[in-house]
Amino acid sequence: MQWHLIESDSALETVLERFAGAPAVAVDTEFMRRNTFFPEVALVQLCFGDEAWLVDPLQLSDLQPLRRLMQDPNTVKVLHSPSEDLEVFDRWLGVLPEPLFDTQRAAALLNMGFGIGYRALVLACEGVDIPKDETRSDWLQRPLSAAQCEYAAQDVAHLLPVWRRLADDCAAQGKLDWLLADGAGVLAAYRAPAGSGVARIKSAWKLDRRATARLIALCAWRETAARERNKPRGWV
Repeated sequence: MQWHLIESDSALETVLERFAGAPAVAVDTEFMRRNTFFPEVALVQLCFGDEAWLVDPLQLSDLQPLRRLMQDPNTVKVLHSPSEDLEVFDRWLGVLPEPLFDTQRAAALLNMGFGIGYRALVLACEGVDIPKDETRSDWLQRPLSAAQCEYAAQDVAHLLPVWRRLADDCAAQGKLDWLLADGAGVLAAYRAPAGSGVARIKSAWKLDRRATARLIALCAWRETAARERNKPRGWV
């Protein structure tokens, strides 16, 4: 798939005006989380059809066009397993992509496997085995290499064909309304208040009520402190 790197506000505005009102857009992000609590957005990939648009957030000052796209009720945002992407958009743009179609959850609804990865899903639906060579690449380095851009483009190149296949299959089985409601549920769950983090403590179940109460308070404090300092939980 042909890809284009967007490195200015004007270029982004031009592309999004061109595709305004599109029925769907494939979306993915690349980010780094090395020594921070919150992800550092490094690249946003968009695909409306036959071309991938790689948006460099480090070069942008006007984020409003992207906010409008993410909030456009007429354009379905197609993502695969978007939990971390939601965190990126919430932190960076202050909005979430909706309406949302999660191809991983759609595949599970169609009994294609729970938690199926993007590569396996593309192989199952499209018969294409995509490379994952740049998974642990440094996405904040500039300039991005051609290999990085090609990898990033592949992450959205197949999402729309997969979306059409899954949506058609869900409709044929009378499950499309379930899936659309599920997408809204994913966003609602993300917006719900964060828990204390006690569930991440493996031996918490062994504690008595008083010790559990102390642990809950400690975990809540650590969660708040990590967010305020923008440092990994393990550093607090």
